[in-house]
Amino acid sequence: MTTIEQVGEAIDDLLKTINGLHVTPFLPGQTHYPSAFWHPVPTTDYRDGASGGQVHTFEIIVLVSAGLNENMRTVLPFLERSGPSSIFAAFESNRSLGLEDVDAHVRETRPLDLQEVAGYSGAGAAVTVVVFLD
Repeated sequence: MTTIEQVGEAIDDLLKTINGLHVTPFLPGQTHYPSAFWHPVPTTDYRDGASGGQVHTFEIIVLVSAGLNENMRTVLPFLERSGPSSIFAAFESNRSLGLEDVDAHVRETRPLDLQEVAGYSGAGAAVTVVVFLD
């Protein structure tokens, strides 16, 4: 069975294919914007009733430079449903993430709240990805 770490690595690999996005395994002290990383501890449901497998919910953080409102708009192409910078489109084109027993879906996006923005020293959005393991 695929491990959580393998899924995380596959998410990193997929994010690296997205046009204009710098992918980091964690939030570094200084980064090139726009950047993305997945929160290192996903939420896990070990007893998914529908499939009998596990469901892991990953949160991908997409950061842009914290500045004027114009900077915030640079996150929008990554939140589109389609296009070369679309996170949603990247996952839809490779829902298995290259792994045998994985089915991954982007569920939703949300803006980062003020506490998150202060902690990350950037502005941006969170993208929720649900990964089903059989």
